[in-house]
Amino acid sequence: MKKYSKILYPIALIIWMSFIFYNSSLSATNSMKNTFFLTDWLSNIFKQATFLKSELFVTVIRKIAHFVEYFVLGFLAVKSYDSYYKKNAILISLLFCISYAFTDEIHQLFVSGRAFMLLDIFIDSLGALSAILLFRK
Repeated sequence: MKKYSKILYPIALIIWMSFIFYNSSLSATNSMKNTFFLTDWLSNIFKQATFLKSELFVTVIRKIAHFVEYFVLGFLAVKSYDSYYKKNAILISLLFCISYAFTDEIHQLFVSGRAFMLLDIFIDSLGALSAILLFRK
């Protein structure tokens, strides 16, 4: 695996960035449909948990999704950059992920019903940082 990691991690990173871009390209309506699919599914499992339909819970789910998306991005970034920049892989990976989060929010300015949110950049960056620190060598 070590032999192929110089190629596989960067490819996986590009694929994951495409996944994030796709999610950000969804209109607010379609993005919320995805969230409601998850909350409806959880509601069916936990029938007595009425809070699963609340606006607060939907917001929390959406913020957790941001964290997880960028946790994976941070993991793939640090694994990719570690192959090429051993000394500075952590810093380069973090700057890369923060930059991508920033450009992702700018991208959302051009998507119907979506907006630029500094809180999302913070959550994205926190997710990436968590993975980078957890999976650094």
